[in-house]
Amino acid sequence: MFPVKRHITWLFILLSSISNAQNKLISVTTLEDYAPLTFINKGMKGGISEILPPGKDSKILQGYSWDILRESYHKMGYTIKLSTSPWRRAVESVKTGKIDVLFPTGKNTTRDQYYLFSNEAINTASFVIYANKNTSIQWRDLSSLQGLRVGMYRGYNYGDKWKNKANVIKVSLDKISQGFKMLKSKRIDAFVGYEIPWNHVLQQMKMSDEFKMFPAFDFTTEHVAVLKSNPKASQLLVDFDLGKQLLIQSGQLDQINKKWHIINNND
Repeated sequence: MFPVKRHITWLFILLSSISNAQNKLISVTTLEDYAPLTFINKGMKGGISEILPPGKDSKILQGYSWDILRESYHKMGYTIKLSTSPWRRAVESVKTGKIDVLFPTGKNTTRDQYYLFSNEAINTASFVIYANKNTSIQWRDLSSLQGLRVGMYRGYNYGDKWKNKANVIKVSLDKISQGFKMLKSKRIDAFVGYEIPWNHVLQQMKMSDEFKMFPAFDFTTEHVAVLKSNPKASQLLVDFDLGKQLLIQSGQLDQINKKWHIINNND
């Protein structure tokens, strides 16, 4: 429970933000293949924009993180202009000022130079290493990969520990499924990934039992990110944070967690 004075102050800020947000448009972009967090519906094509006023969901995009972002901004009175694209294109569209919000975005020292982030997280991401079951890797930490060829999905953030790992041969890939196929054929020795979406891909490929997953070497929370030079940055981030708090207090966040079978302590 909030103390009375703090509760009144928070309520005043909330009501002011909702009033200011009415009939406001926010443009957001995300990637198309990050299931179950954000992904396009089967049979649909990405790269299409939609205008979604409060109460309306996308016909193209679904996912845990999308539900949280959409409901948070809708609760604050925003109409969302949504677009989806491959991650590198999504990043570029925000950096060039064409779109306001990039999500879900993990923090690292490079991104901190360009973006401001919401205080509230959208989801968490644990960074893990996959290897074949008969691997000779004796796992302790990332130093166990010294001199090995390790696949990585191009353009993704794996934290500063991975970024600063110089004695690993990093092999850039364009699809998660490609990484697992190369691992199975021993064209790479290991594959770095995000536990929830990478395991989801393994389930779809019916290969969940074919690899060993080592304990997480790092993790991040993923957020709403807005370019520092965007004049609306502070307001957009504050309004997301307030909307997310409304999800928590109403119990709606618990419903989203149950819908996607995700245990997430970002609330």
